[in-house]
Amino acid sequence: MKENLRRLAILFSVVLNVAFLGIYLYTAAPRWVAREQPRGDGLPYQALHLTQSQERKFDPIRQRFHTRVHEVGSEIKREQLRLLALLAQPEQDLGSVRATQERILGLQRGMQNAVIGHLMEESAIFTADQRVEFFRILRERIEKTEPASPPWMRPAGKARGAEGMH
Repeated sequence: MKENLRRLAILFSVVLNVAFLGIYLYTAAPRWVAREQPRGDGLPYQALHLTQSQERKFDPIRQRFHTRVHEVGSEIKREQLRLLALLAQPEQDLGSVRATQERILGLQRGMQNAVIGHLMEESAIFTADQRVEFFRILRERIEKTEPASPPWMRPAGKARGAEGMH
């Protein structure tokens, strides 16, 4: 009995962590990745004043990255839904749950590798000063971003839509 409760608690923790990571990627990614948006205020590379030559190099890199992020993000979502379906079964197969969890973790690791590769590829186009500025902007944005959590776990007054409600 205790072993089953322990397994269930671990499984529940894993599912919550996967859900939180999914929520974070969905909500935070637009802040530091310019998804198919026209260039405008708030995009990190806009402050860098790229030359036309830099922009010609930069745009295809960005486009490939966005395509890859969408593909991997869709795959992660499919696996998360598969995991939830497995967990919803009256008789849960821990082996299948763990295998699906490992696929999700592998996809998330791949996503992180893609982001790192993308940042390295992009920053190679920048001048030394642009590179310093680019990473300063990204660092500031990460520092300002609240950790991912569902609304009921956020400190009072921080839940979305709660501003101004008393």
